[in-house]
Amino acid sequence: MDSLRVMVYDPAAQPSPVAVEDGPLPRHLALSAPTPSPVRGNARFTFALPASGAVRLELFDLAGRHVATLAEGTLAAGR
Repeated sequence: MDSLRVMVYDPAAQPSPVAVEDGPLPRHLALSAPTPSPVRGNARFTFALPASGAVRLELFDLAGRHVATLAEGTLAAGR
């Protein structure tokens, strides 16, 4: 992954958080480092949302060109 754009929306306008797994909700927006490292082919990473809301996770190359949209839509809070 060469670049990450995080867009934050007004949490007051979003529905109440809903957990998608056991345990407490994350307190902050978080993105894990891709694995394996170095990447040769497919990479895997996780992200955590402190509140449900609209999400668009995009991948860009070093030149700033859009490579892929990895997630888009309304997602629940959690990992």
